[in-house]
Formats: sequence, structure tokens, C-alpha cells
Amino acid sequence: SSAGFYQRTSIPLSDLPATELERVTARVNRTLSRFEALAHHALLYRVGEVGQNRIEPHLLARTLREVANNRRPRHGQCPAGPWYTPDGMYVDHELPQDEAQDVVVTKLPKLVSIVGLLNPRASLELADRFAPERHATIQQFEPKIADIAADLAVDASSHITSIEPAKGIPIKIWFTADADWLYPSDPRLWRFLQECSVTKSGAVVVARKVPLMLLALFKALEIRVVQYYAYLVSDEDFHATEALKTESGWATLTTTSRLAETPFVTQLRNASKAVATASTVSRVTEAVRTAQEFGFVTGETITPVRLLEWWDSIPLDCPRPTRIEIQRWADWSEYHPPSRRIAFEPSSHDTPSLRDESSNDEEPTADPDHRTQDGFGRATTVARVPIRGY
Repeated sequence: SSAGFYQRTSIPLSDLPATELERVTARVNRTLSRFEALAHHALLYRVGEVGQNRIEPHLLARTLREVANNRRPRHGQCPAGPWYTPDGMYVDHELPQDEAQDVVVTKLPKLVSIVGLLNPRASLELADRFAPERHATIQQFEPKIADIAADLAVDASSHITSIEPAKGIPIKIWFTADADWLYPSDPRLWRFLQECSVTKSGAVVVARKVPLMLLALFKALEIRVVQYYAYLVSDEDFHATEALKTESGWATLTTTSRLAETPFVTQLRNASKAVATASTVSRVTEAVRTAQEFGFVTGETITPVRLLEWWDSIPLDCPRPTRIEIQRWADWSEYHPPSRRIAFEPSSHDTPSLRDESSNDEEPTADPDHRTQDGFGRATTVARVPIRGY
């Protein structure tokens, strides 16, 4: 049926099964029932980075595209999704509409405060503190802006440490301090690998969080990756974040000095020692050569579907489960499902009404330019979940 499939590219894109949509929506609703309102990164931390049965960011984004501000997903077959406000916050779906914005007004100042405490020099501190001391040099690399909420973003730094050992193959370590997970659609990753290829260096990637599919890609290319999971603040601001973190539902916060007390140091040391092989340089060089043909180094054509085509073109072993996971990521990142959404009207009624004039029993149809009425009376594109690179 038209509700089950909606093709936007040359690859058939399957709709998200109702059981999966229901599972993720229920997890989101349980989380928001505890915190009432969360920014996307805080919500992702709660459902995707802690606890059991963690949810990948692209699956969360795909679900929220369909259920946010939707009182009857799949004609009532799935639970209602959270409210999504113009402030970029997700609010508990059980709250009346006139209370949802009030909750955001209360939560937003705490979110602004905690984002203001995130350390913009974190990657430089990581490189300076943790890079092996074998003739290391540090160069600034491209930063990345992550949208946290409406008009609220984090400009994270990025640095590369170049290590020239007394003998053997050079090593380059890319230190990132992004709020977002690192995905293969990030053009900085390809430019870093290109630099490793040109200088014939081994590659180590240090990131806050990496999805399973990228870990599989790194394994195939013999690239080592070290994750540190936490958001980084400066030492002087650390104690100020404790109360804000609890009240905002934000993620784990730490400092680079406290990170030195974790297994991160040992993992990075082992990664930098194990990576320097001729096989690594050869695999990275071949991958970068093909990536240049696809335009990934310039960043102009990096889409999940194109990455899937690139993956199939490189002469590397790809386990079937990894291939399936990449396909699912491509599907859910490229697919903008047709859906009805509730629009908030300034009124005294607690129950908003659908603006869709068609019958609720009819199959939904896709709008030509994929626009719909978003919550709180704003018209916006369906794919407005504030995550970059997915």
C-alpha cells in the first residue's frame, strides 16, 4: 500500500514496521514521562546511550519524523508521539497543549546554561593531554556545528595529532569533540582519511560516540577508534554542571583531566601502537581513491544511499548483518514519510484538531514538497529533526 512504501531514490526504501515504530515511540514516551521535556541530544542520550535495548540515532530520527505532534500514528495503531515545539524541544505527549510550552519555558534556560558550559577547546585539550609523546605535532582541523535546539548550537573543535615514530609508519590521530555521533556521512572523516592516505599514515579516530556500522567500516579498513562517550566541560565549570545535568536530563559530563582516570588512556595507547601497519595504509588508500570518485572528499554528494553504493564498490569483506544495518540507515535517513500532524491553535481547548481535511480512514498521501503543519502552528518540512549528518 502507499502507506507501506514510498520511494524517493533509485533504491526501494521500506517503511518502518509498525511494531518497531511502536517500540521506539513507547521508549521515547517513557523517557519524557520522567523528564517532561528534553532537547534531542538529551533524548538520544536517554534512549540510545544508556540502559538496555539502545536505539540508534537514525532509528530515533526516523520515528520522530512520523510520530512527533501526531496524535494518531498509523491511524491509531501506534501510540501518540511527543509534542515538538518551535524551541526544538520534545515534550511529554500526555501534557495538554497549553502546558507543553510552559514546561519548555521552564526547561530551556537550564539547557542554554549547560550548553554554554560545554568546552569549545575540548579536542585541543584531548590532543595535548593524551597524544603519545613520540614527536607529536598538533594541527587544527575542521570544527562541526551541532544543533541542540532552535537557535542553540555547539561549535565543536577538531584537531589532528601527527606522530612520527623513530621507525615504522607515521600515525595520525583525529580528536573530535562533537555533540553528535560520528557518522560516515561526515565529510571531515573522508578528508581526514585522505590526509592519512597522502602522508601514508596509519589512522586513529577519537570520538565521543560511533555507531555500530561505522565501527564495522573502521574494522574493514583497519582503522582504530576510541570512544569516550561523555560530553566535555572545562575543569572550572564541572561542579556547576551537576545540578543542571540532573534538572535538564542531559548526558554524562566530564572533563579531560577526569577522563585521564578512565580506561580511555589505555585504549588510546593500545590503538596508536596497533595501527601502524602497511596493510592499514593500503586499505585506507584504496578506500579514499574510491571515495574521491564518489565525491565524498569534497562533501558534496555524501548521502546514505551513495555511501551504500560506495560500500558495495570497495573490495572489502562486508558481513551481511553490517550490510543490512547500513541499508536500514540509508532507508531511514533518506525516507521522509507522509504523515498527519497536529497543529497547536491558540485556544482554550486541550484537544487540538487535525488540519488534514481528508478522512482519517484514508491512506495518507505525500505532499509534493513534503511539507506539513508542524506543532504550534508552524509550517515546516517533515525532516526537521535537529540532527546533522543522518
